[in-house]
Amino acid sequence: MPCLSGDALYSVPASSTHFGDAQCDASLNERRSSERHRLVLQMATLTTDLEQQLCLVLNIGAGGMKVRYFGNAPEGSAVTVSMRGDQKFHGHVSWRTGDLLGIRFNEKLNELVEGCAVLDSGARKRSPRLPVHFQAQIWCEGALTSVRVVNLSPSGAAVIISGKPPRLRQVALKVPGLASFPAQVRWSDGDRIGLSFNTPLLFTQLQRLVSLSSLNTRAAVRNAA
Repeated sequence: MPCLSGDALYSVPASSTHFGDAQCDASLNERRSSERHRLVLQMATLTTDLEQQLCLVLNIGAGGMKVRYFGNAPEGSAVTVSMRGDQKFHGHVSWRTGDLLGIRFNEKLNELVEGCAVLDSGARKRSPRLPVHFQAQIWCEGALTSVRVVNLSPSGAAVIISGKPPRLRQVALKVPGLASFPAQVRWSDGDRIGLSFNTPLLFTQLQRLVSLSSLNTRAAVRNAA
């Protein structure tokens, strides 16, 4: 059975796996199976007219994809799914059951779908960054420094630091009320620092951080009104 760790991708032929959608009607299953190329587990970003959130791509074919998504995207919504390597898929939500979405592409794909489904061919591709806004701290040499996290991915984050950048590469990003994430400083530019997590974040961890960012954004909008 495929598994997901961070933004790592594991893909197997769809014909060799049973995904367990027994509640779907037979005609829908037949249509999906005829189009589906691969069962894929990869984090991506899903953008609608109202928001941009993380999603988990479950499978993909020439005509569409199935994703797990916790945001607001009712049937008929126009969406863009951005995956690793700057691959973007434009379409609309054709069905939704709970947090599972079926996305129908605006145009059927050919070579691009195979390139996306077999990204484990060698070169490591950068995963999509999600703009966020929440306060955190960087722990380094026994001291804590306040930072603002401005973008996030399974493999790292960009932060704006209030104070001097840490002298050591090995740090930890501490989020109040959540976990501490060991990381390395990969680059710095003025008060902006790029972090690479020692262990890629899980989808559930990312969802918590994105939810924290959404709460802060809504609070800022209410305060400005």
